Amino acid sequence: MQYILAPITTLCMGQAASTMGQRFALPNSHIMIHQPSGGARRQASDIAIQAKEILRWREHLNRLSVHHAGRDIALIEKHMERDHYMGPQEAFEFGLIDQDAGPGGAS
Repeated sequence: MQYILAPITTLCMGQAASTMGQRFALPNSHIMIHQPSGGARRQASDIAIQAKEILRWREHLNRLSVHHAGRDIALIEKHMERDHYMGPQEAFEFGLIDQDAGPGGAS
């Protein structure tokens, strides 16, 4: 989405991903962030390879989240360690959405 020149608007009614400036969530939406996961069921060496890749991807996602949400890396790592659910107001304050699309929502 970062490379598309046309504006992208997203209204979250369930699960969504979008571009900064056009991210909205309805009042009953739940926004969840978490670290990547995998389900390797192979030889030990294959599992080690996949684990290394997941850890590399986790670091990359954390850096992207710092850049796009404007939050400290320690806070991002804390929230991404396990499933972390937020309502629209918390997601707005965290920098994940741009507007609570409900009546009287943050903008």
